[in-house]
Amino acid sequence: MSPPPTSVTYGAGTARTVGREITLGPVALLVDPSVADTPFVEQIRNDVTEFTEDLIERVIDHQQDGWAVIEDLSYHLTSCATLVAIGGGTVLDQAKLAAATAASDYSANRLRKRNRSGLVLLPELADAPQLHRIYIPTTVGTGAEVSTVACLTEDNSKQLVMSPGLRPDLAILDPGATATLPHFLMTEGLFEALHRVLAPFIGDKPGRHRGDEEALRLAEMIIEAGEALTDHNRVSAEVPEDLRLRVAMLSAKTHMGGANAGRDPFAAKGWFLANELSCTLHIRKTTALAAVTPVIWARIDAGDTRLGNSHRMHWIWSHLRRIAKTPLPEQPAPGLSVLMDSWSIERTLEGANQKVNEATIRSIRAWGNGLPMMGGLRAEEIHSLFSDALTGNLDGYSC
Repeated sequence: MSPPPTSVTYGAGTARTVGREITLGPVALLVDPSVADTPFVEQIRNDVTEFTEDLIERVIDHQQDGWAVIEDLSYHLTSCATLVAIGGGTVLDQAKLAAATAASDYSANRLRKRNRSGLVLLPELADAPQLHRIYIPTTVGTGAEVSTVACLTEDNSKQLVMSPGLRPDLAILDPGATATLPHFLMTEGLFEALHRVLAPFIGDKPGRHRGDEEALRLAEMIIEAGEALTDHNRVSAEVPEDLRLRVAMLSAKTHMGGANAGRDPFAAKGWFLANELSCTLHIRKTTALAAVTPVIWARIDAGDTRLGNSHRMHWIWSHLRRIAKTPLPEQPAPGLSVLMDSWSIERTLEGANQKVNEATIRSIRAWGNGLPMMGGLRAEEIHSLFSDALTGNLDGYSC
């Protein structure tokens, strides 16, 4: 039996109710260092201590990652009844993996043992004793506060860990949590959320399917929010509270509902490729994703059905391009590039030519060579794709 989906509360000031959500017993508070000293987090500390005197707080060190950190966190969680995690995707991922490790020796052994595959499947953990988990995101885009996945970073590589048991019991979306988030990270987060909707949609088999209309409407709402962010950035560097909440809710919604129900879990090949490119170049994953996605779309248009379905891509793009205020080309690949540029999303990969071979080898090792994530893409095809991402070539195959 799968664990129930995450309950979500949202709105200004909702984080102040966290004290009433904790269960009897010690409470662990995991905090992102970027917000540890903010009034928002201080208020949560005060609220929690009103309900318990037994509080264990850990500020996560962004310079440390890997299994050793997860194991250390899980050790402290074994004596706790409630886990409250406040932070971006990295911190929430560490909280998710530490909670899973504390709940199951099998999960701990699976995470401890490294193998070549970039994917790690954990049991559902529905029957395992677990903490009451409350996650409060301070960034947008990953949707880590409601998702069934987490990234385990080790030695400059990332494994994707997947299990329904990684979902917390409660997610709190409070715009106060993103008050210090820069505008460009808010917009990048929206692009990541948009990709999470479009990649599985385009990667689905031909025809119309359950969830298509919901996916279209969700993608349209993300475009509308992106246009609102762009408009507001012209007059103010600060994103208003209601728009921050709107973006956070859309980010979370990409993991909930029926937009991606029943679709191929490995359809988003751009994510796997961007993961290896970002690790190789030491850049943000969203920058790598923004660079490779138009190239993937161009190759879909050129007829590569392993990457997606051209008819589905054109159908949804024909709807989305009408939403944007910036005139967008009819062809999806150049159209997406224009949209990203209008949102000021960084997608330039400079000085990376010498790294293409390394990124290719990493991609094949973690996601290819018989594994389903690459869909049979060969090393030379991945190398060509990365080369085109570096140059911005959208002419289809150049190998």
